[in-house]
Amino acid sequence: MAKIQKTILSLAFIPIMAAALIVLTAASGGKDKNSVVLVSAASSLSVAIEDIVDKFNSLHPDITIRVSFGGSGYLATQIENGAPVDILISADERDADRLIIKKIARRESTNILCRNTLVLAGFGDQLQKEPQKELRKILETSNKIGIGNPDYVAAGLYTKNLLLKAGLFSKYSTKFIKGNSVRQVVGWLESGDVDYAFIYKCDARLNPNIIIYREYPIIGNLEITYPALLTLKGESNSYAKLFYSFLDSSTSGDILTGYGFLTDKS
Repeated sequence: MAKIQKTILSLAFIPIMAAALIVLTAASGGKDKNSVVLVSAASSLSVAIEDIVDKFNSLHPDITIRVSFGGSGYLATQIENGAPVDILISADERDADRLIIKKIARRESTNILCRNTLVLAGFGDQLQKEPQKELRKILETSNKIGIGNPDYVAAGLYTKNLLLKAGLFSKYSTKFIKGNSVRQVVGWLESGDVDYAFIYKCDARLNPNIIIYREYPIIGNLEITYPALLTLKGESNSYAKLFYSFLDSSTSGDILTGYGFLTDKS
């Protein structure tokens, strides 16, 4: 039976999450505490990671994978504050760099898991009504635009950089509704709380009513990459190293590709 336990994080949980994860680790101490692997992953990966964990557990049923999903910046901050995480999968390489600089992980234990595409999306039949709207016109005529919080959410930072480069961020900043994760922003789009949203292509593919207006695979001259990082704690856990290797396998690559991510492993 698959052993995946999922937590969805918000900003309010950051001060208490380290303690919560420590309790979870201690509670698993019946036979081998190292058979529990603690993973923090960007929320845009949630569905794909759940499938990867299910596949891994079909091969290793005695290993428990506990996954916390949230904004990449939130997750890195929790690890900096002492959350005993074995593996971080971020949507922003800078979060991995932060942990490497603080000697929480080694650069040699980091690899690019996959890539993604930022999209500007609407909901329902908007595209049929206004198929040729350019980005500036969309921002100008909309009341609310959903974006991830650029301070903590990688997709929000990519959005900010995209709009800064186009000279549009400051002009329309009062229209931006900032979410704590991409999944939260997607929810706003689906419920009609925002007119349009900057989200990832993989999220847009999960709902056939989400319409993609524009695709941005490269922001400036940078691809949107997802580094997977094995922390120093994870390096001392043989089960964490086993799952980390599985993330880099063709099996995981096929799952990620199926959800719209780009990978060289499939």
